[in-house]
Formats: sequence, structure tokens, C-alpha cells
Amino acid sequence: MRRICLDGEWSLQALRVEENNYDIKDGSCFPIDMPGCVQDALIEGLVVPDPYYARNELETLFIGRSDWRISRSFNLQKTSGKTYILRLEKVDTIASLSINGSVVASFDNEHRIYEIDVTGFLKDGDNTIQFDFTSSEKVALQRQSQLDHPIPCSRYMYDSPARNLVRKAQCNAAWDWGLCMQTIGIHESILLFECECFHLSSFSAIPKRKGCDWKLQVKAYVKVFHDCEVSLRLRCAGRKIEKVVKLKETDSCFDFDMEIPSFAVELWWPNGLGEQVLYDVLFELGDYELSRKIGFRTIEVRNEMTMGGKELTVVVNGQPVFCKGANWIPLDARPCRMTAERFDSIIRDVRDSNMNMLRVWGGGWYEKEAFYDSCDRYGILLWHDLMFSCSTYPAEDWFLESVDKELRDQVRRLSSRTCIALWCGNNECLGALGWYEETRANLPLYLKDYEKLYSNWIDHILVEEDPSRMYWPSSPCAGPGDYSDNWHSDGNGDMHYWTVWHERKDFEFYHSVKPRFCSEFGYQSFPSLSEVKSFTPEDELSITSPVMEHHQRNDEGNSIINEMFTRYFRPPVGFENQLYLSQVQQAYAIKTAVTYWRSLMPYCMGTLFWQLNDVWPVSSWSSIEYSGKWKPLQYAAKRFYKDVAPLIYTDEGKVFVKVCNDGRNTFEGKCSIAFMGFDGSLVKQLESDVKVNSLEVVTVLEEDLGGFDTSSCYICVSFGDIEETLLLSRPKDAEILDPELRYSVSEDGGCFSVKIRTENPAFYVVPDAGSIKGRFDDCLFTLNGERTVKFTPEDKVSLEEFKASLKVYDLFSTLSER
Repeated sequence: MRRICLDGEWSLQALRVEENNYDIKDGSCFPIDMPGCVQDALIEGLVVPDPYYARNELETLFIGRSDWRISRSFNLQKTSGKTYILRLEKVDTIASLSINGSVVASFDNEHRIYEIDVTGFLKDGDNTIQFDFTSSEKVALQRQSQLDHPIPCSRYMYDSPARNLVRKAQCNAAWDWGLCMQTIGIHESILLFECECFHLSSFSAIPKRKGCDWKLQVKAYVKVFHDCEVSLRLRCAGRKIEKVVKLKETDSCFDFDMEIPSFAVELWWPNGLGEQVLYDVLFELGDYELSRKIGFRTIEVRNEMTMGGKELTVVVNGQPVFCKGANWIPLDARPCRMTAERFDSIIRDVRDSNMNMLRVWGGGWYEKEAFYDSCDRYGILLWHDLMFSCSTYPAEDWFLESVDKELRDQVRRLSSRTCIALWCGNNECLGALGWYEETRANLPLYLKDYEKLYSNWIDHILVEEDPSRMYWPSSPCAGPGDYSDNWHSDGNGDMHYWTVWHERKDFEFYHSVKPRFCSEFGYQSFPSLSEVKSFTPEDELSITSPVMEHHQRNDEGNSIINEMFTRYFRPPVGFENQLYLSQVQQAYAIKTAVTYWRSLMPYCMGTLFWQLNDVWPVSSWSSIEYSGKWKPLQYAAKRFYKDVAPLIYTDEGKVFVKVCNDGRNTFEGKCSIAFMGFDGSLVKQLESDVKVNSLEVVTVLEEDLGGFDTSSCYICVSFGDIEETLLLSRPKDAEILDPELRYSVSEDGGCFSVKIRTENPAFYVVPDAGSIKGRFDDCLFTLNGERTVKFTPEDKVSLEEFKASLKVYDLFSTLSER
């Protein structure tokens, strides 16, 4: 076997180009690096402007509405009697392939993995290979015109219509946090294999318990060109299989098992519950050598009737897991920026924030290997949606056949991944049946289409391809066959709770529901000042400027944020304070929800807020900005998702202090509770010895607030190594004093120590290093006295540069212009 990589510089040519301001005409040519996409080539070549800056997105929409050709020549020493297989992944999206002037194949699904026999099209010597791409928007509109009945989907600002009729990342067409960038290109390496009698496409290795030991179930996927005998070798955890296998021309796969005793391996655990031990699986078949890493663990998802409803509990190695985390969207709208280093960095952030699960949202794509590598490495479980979101979808044969091939390709690729906990059919497509005028007018028709796609078709494929995992029909849903309204019904399955944001309810409404598992809930904020300056000219630094509004893709986003300011905070003075306070408010909202829902454990067994990351710099629900900078919410999550943590909340005139433990071991410690005045004086103090078992919540205090002037004091609780505080009134009603906050900075072995002092308690203290990349060891805290926080930069920074960039915000400071 010989592997030939065709990556590198190719030629890009405009075929049928839409009107534009950059003198790009039919026949215009440019260089393009493959893997890559047309947008990246034109941006990097400075042919078109950066679509992330200002309103330049509108200047680049023509690219996705045009047709393009990507081609190159290569020299091949072709060997007689050999078979040549071309492997292509993430062909985006509507394209035809020609070799030496002959059409070889066509493509219409970005999520497919193609392996094409191109033997008869290649010649000895120079060869030309060419991909002609047709605008997916054009094809979507053409398909829309040919439908028997409308197939509606949700629409967004500046979007590409009928996105649901083309199998590509749905958010490429725009979302309420994302720009419209209908990428065109190929996003993985282009590989040509010269084969003897067979080609090994891939293999899976899934460990299953067999009594006290393990059975490694291995399946190899092959293309056999003629009958042959080949040597096979498998190695894992010090065990080895060597044998000769007979391959027949009719074979497409074969399987076998390896017995592994329990003493030979250690268990893989989710983050916070144990170590993430991974083992190399080395598979050799003839002259092919493939490898992957696996962890040994058992996983199940329980959906039994308990405590008055159907639970949704993830169980790993027999241990029920309270799932803590966020929703994941694609790392970037520009595929060329999705590097292994960025995946590793952000998943490490997830680990360091005491999260143990991400939900791979169904409007993106099946991720790159580096993403799953990092999740396996850092113990991050995945709730993995299939790529359908916020739409109805066709149930016609052409669509079902494409989905069949897509799912078999991707599930075979990913089934060995230790991190994947479950497959979920879609994001909000069940709920979408009630969103559109067409579906409401003929619900039986659309429900029939829905059941045909998700219950009859996809369910069958998932059971066949990966029986090791649960298939959850939709998110949210109450369970298989149950069509309850899981935006408002909280007793079964998973819930999406958007009443606070979309219906503009007070944050206390998070206490009005008791979800078994809340897989989506969120609250927006504006970006930080440094993030805003990365896309906004100085003369447009205003929430209502054209550029800032362009980077707010939720129609009511700004008004909801500002309206909630008036309910909970005193109006911030100036643009900079608006940005800061919006991020405080976001953290306040999500902490309110998580604190209460964690207190319901084990009734509630998961909270995944919306959303972790951004695809571009924008006002959104993210906890980590596009640049990688943590918002205060991410720092708050690091505390409120700690395995053993104090929980403080007020409800119906009482204050509650509880301690939760979702770790595996019993924890004992002293819980200190202090009611403090805003001048720093002690009003009342309590102390209790607390023992909290695994998956237990212990109530330490339930106190009626009738005897307190809640506008003049706050509560401070410490347990273990965590200190939490809570204002007993809404912040706008709290009679806080000027903390007279000041700070000094010193260098500390390549890091920086920031010593912050106050004369009176300061609330929501946020040190901010501006555009300097790095992280503080804490942020968004209450300070009464003196404290030092440490900043670790990613790159070398001088003390003078850090001092010039550093700011420290607090709640009182929002009352005057910065």
C-alpha cells in the first residue's frame, strides 16, 4: 500500500460569480491551500476583507452564492494491477469531481466520508484533478421549488434560505449568534491510496464488560478487490492477537474479539471522578497500520420511572454522574482556524472549570478528530446530537438515503470514542413542529415526516451501527415516543428552559421548574471591551452603533439585556460599564439556575448551559469569547460546578445554605456562615460540621429573612476551599458603599500578582487583562479587605505592558463613567 497526500497549493477559479465589489469575475484565478475553503483563500490573500470586522460580512456573502473550481495537477507513477482509492472527507458541499477531464463522482453531503475507486481515470505521469462546486444556496432554493409540500426552517439575520434542504453545517447559513458564511471547499486531507488486493478504510474498537474482565470488540471496514489471505495483528494493553485472515471480494467488514483481563487495565473516568487512562490500540492488516486510543469504561443512560417521572441519568462504571457543562457549537466559522492547538486549549478550559460534559449541538458538524482526542484526554463526556437543528426536514427517499450514508460514515468513525455518552436525534426539531404556520396547519403530515426520519429511519441505523449507546430521539424530549412540551414540562427526560431569556421572566423563574436534566438554558452578554475593539472602529463604541448591532444577531438581545439591568441593577454609566455589567448579569442568571438545580440532585442529574464558545466575535450566550478569553461566567462555573460546593439561594422569603457532593467519596468539613454588613461588620455568624455523602445534598441553613434588613447585608459561606457570597436583595436595592478599591501589580516568575485592597466590601470584582491572552486564577468575587489574584499569560508579556492593559471592575464602579 502506498499513501499519496494531495494537500498543498491548488488553483481556485471563479466559474459563475455573483456581483461583488472586488473585481472578481468569471474566470478570475487565485491560489488556495487544501484542505481549505474559498472564503479562507480570498481572505488570506487579501482579495476580500475580514468578514469578522465591522460589517464586512455583507461584503463576502457573494462567495457562498457563487460557483467555483478547485484544481491541481500531480505526477503519479502508476503501477499496473494496483487499485487506486481516493479518500475525501468534509467535501463542502455540492460538487462534482473530474480526473483528466472525465467526471468521476458527485457530492451533496458535507458529513459524508467518500472512498472512490479512481483507477480507471488515472494515468502514468501527469494527472489533473478538479472539483467544481455549485453554490449550496442555489441548490437549496432549487430543491425548495420542487417540494410536494413546504419544509420550513427557522430564519435568521442575513441568512441563506432553505438551509435544511442541503446536508451541510446548518449554522453556516447564519444563526442568532452566528454570521452567514456558506463555506465552499474540502476541510480534511485529500488522500490517494495505491492498493494491492484490498483497502482498509477504518476500524473500531469498543470495550465491553465480560464478567469481571473485558472483551474488546473490533470491527474492520474493508474494500476487497479480489480474494486474498493477509496477516492480522492487534495489540492493546499488553495483549496481542496475530493470525491470517481470508478476505473475499464480497466482504465489506469483518469483526473479532480480544479478551483483556481486568487487572491489565485501569478504568477511564469523567473529569472529577477519577483519572482518564487511555490505551493504544494498534491494528495491522497486511501493510496497513492504523491506531486509536480508547478508555475502558462502562456507560449507560437510565430513563426509568423514578420520583414521579422519567429520569435521564448518565452512569459511568456504575457511578451515576451529575452532568455539568455547556453546549458546544463549532470552534470557528472559518474552518482553517480549527487547529488541534485551539481544540486542546478550550477543552482544557472545560476541564479546569470542573465541567464533565459538553453537548455537541445539532446545528454544526461532526467535529474534527482533535476535538474528540481532547475530550477523551480530559474526561469530557459528550451528549452528541446528530446534525439536524431547529427545522423540519424532508422524509423523501433522496434525503433518507443521504442521511443513511452520512450516519453510517460518522458513527463508524466515532463509535470507539470513550467520551461519547449518547447519540441524540436532533436539536429542537420536535418542538419545531409547533413553530411554523405550515406545520400547525397540517400537524399530522409533518409529524408523519418527523417519525419517518427520526423514529423509523435514524433509530434503526443507530441501533445497527452502535448498539453500545442510547439513542435519545430529540433534545429536548421526555423520552422515546413522548411528545410533551419539554420547554415548559419539567418532570421527564431533558428540558430546554428559555422562559427567562425569550419570555423575559425574572431570574427567580429558574426556581419555578425542577428539570430531571436541563440540556439548554442561557443568558446573553455583550463581549468584553477588548473583544469589542477587535471588530469595532473607535467611533462606533456604542451598544446601538451599526457595527455593534451587526454583531448582535438576536433581534431582541440588546433590549432584553438592558431591560433586565433596570430590574436587577442600577443603570450603568458609560459604554465600558455596560459591557462589564452585562457579563456580571449573565453570570448572575446562570448561577441562579445551576445553584438551585444542583440542590435538587439526584432528582436533577444534569445542567448544560447555552453556550460555551463563539464562532466569531459577537454578543451572545457564550461563557468563553471568540478570542478564548473567559467571561466572568466561566470563572463562576469553575466555582459553581466544583464537585463539593456550598449552594446559597433565596426563595419565598428564606435563605438556604446547602452543600452538594457529586463526587464519588464522602466529604467532611466545617461550613462557616456569616451575615455581613456593607461596611464589613459582622451581623451574625454560624458554624456547622457537615458530612456529605456521594450524590447527596445536605441542608445547613434555612433561615427566614423577615428579621433582616436585606438591603443592608449579605451572606458569606465557606466550605472546603470555596467561599461564596450572595446579596440578600436585588443588587439595585443593596445599599452598598464605595469600596475605595485600589490595586498594585508585581511580577511573579513569568506571571503577574495583582493585590487588590478595599475599605468596604466590593462585589462582582472582575480583574481584566484586556487583549493580553491568559487567565486569572479567580474572577467575579466579593472582596472585603485584601486579596491577591494571579494572572498567567499565554505569551511573554512585560510588567509595563500588563499594567497598561489591566483594569479591575466592581459593581460600585458602574455608577460613574470610566
